[in-house]
Amino acid sequence: MNINAKPIVNTYDVFDTLIARRCIFPKYIFHIVERKSNLIGFSKIREDAENYFLKNKHNYNIDDIYVKIKDYMKIDDGIIQNLKSMELQEEFDNCIPIKENIDKVLDGDIIISDMYLPKDFISLLLHKSGLNKKVTLIVSNYGKHHALIWPKIISSFLISKHLGDNEHADGVSPNKYGINYEITKISNVNFFEKILIDMKLEKLAMLIREVRLGVGNEENIIKGIKKYQATYNFPIIFFSCFYLYHLSKKLNKKRIIFSSRDCYLWFNLFNSLFGDEFDCVYYYTSRYAKVSCENDYIKYSNKIITQDSILVDLCGSGYSTERLSHKIKTNKIDCFFIQKMKKDRQYMLNKNSDKLNYHSIINENEEGFLNHKLEIANFAPHPMLKNILCIDDNFFPIFFPDQYHEVEKKYITHQNEIFNKCTEILKVIGVDKIMYELNFEIIGKCLSIFYKFMSGDPILDIAFGENFFKENTFVEDEIKIM
Repeated sequence: MNINAKPIVNTYDVFDTLIARRCIFPKYIFHIVERKSNLIGFSKIREDAENYFLKNKHNYNIDDIYVKIKDYMKIDDGIIQNLKSMELQEEFDNCIPIKENIDKVLDGDIIISDMYLPKDFISLLLHKSGLNKKVTLIVSNYGKHHALIWPKIISSFLISKHLGDNEHADGVSPNKYGINYEITKISNVNFFEKILIDMKLEKLAMLIREVRLGVGNEENIIKGIKKYQATYNFPIIFFSCFYLYHLSKKLNKKRIIFSSRDCYLWFNLFNSLFGDEFDCVYYYTSRYAKVSCENDYIKYSNKIITQDSILVDLCGSGYSTERLSHKIKTNKIDCFFIQKMKKDRQYMLNKNSDKLNYHSIINENEEGFLNHKLEIANFAPHPMLKNILCIDDNFFPIFFPDQYHEVEKKYITHQNEIFNKCTEILKVIGVDKIMYELNFEIIGKCLSIFYKFMSGDPILDIAFGENFFKENTFVEDEIKIM
């Protein structure tokens, strides 16, 4: 070991490399301040004030920007200080981690930012985002952009690699000094997020981007499963919530019955959105339980399924519900599926019921939608229901032995955690108002886009496929002889 050798470090940019803004675009911060302060035109003036310094290539900080804003707006110091405080608070509230890059930072590394915000404030943002390594932060206006900072650093350090998002400041600039660099575009909106933004569903786009950026450096399957949940499954279930909401209002339903196990996540999300408008029930059921029709299960089902309810499931042909319906007291049962499946088994063909009214987003003749992936993405943390026992009018779910392997249980936990994280963020940022205005057709088309791409992604087949089809075969073999 050469104790006199230069220390080897990596260097990192800050914004859109280690941290991002929940609101995606920096100028959105100004719009938020304008809206909350009720100062019409502030956003444009804030932008003009910063552009003044950029155009004249002056060194500046946020205090200088607000001195210029005061000159433009002719308002007193108290209002100016309040506006500046509001901007800093919005920067803090909107700060989210880019965990994949944060996970790369090591003790001793150097963080470099061309930024007008105070150094201590940027350190606070990094700490909020989970950066807990012992690093040095360098903040200037043009240190990277004008390549002023590199000779100072390489005089004492050997830079292994610089990581940043700007082609010039983080690429051309360090390359002038022979520094290896990498440009990261992870914070950019992806194809699916852009679709949502173009549809004026900015909040939903912000949500799935935030959760996507929160996925760290993990083994490939876990990383893939987490991004699958955020990018495909959550938007699908979210759109389904609003389709179901509008349908239930149209049918004048008071109770929404979510079928286990497939609707475990859907139930929680719908209940968080509309629980104050409907009686939302998690219904312990399975194809096996419906077809076997034990007495206690029938008693339980009759208590749950009423005339003013709608029975919900991810997908299905309706065969097992038709078998059950002959034992249900109510005259009509409205059933809602995201995807209605064909009755394509021989044992299904002669079993029908006139009690059921089917509603679905994807009908049984549409192709290109792989329902098993939708089911796997929504696995519950409990096994399949075998039966219900009733003791003194208390109902007890009886489950089959758990068929999941330990590694599959770990994957299910990751899936559920990501979905629940999406749900929690939704409570913070709220729902785009336009969601309440979209009709069935538009919601269906939005959902279909995400479902088609979900169907083409192989990650869940890799993680779960073999065991899923084994369990499905077991159920099929049992119910076709009942």
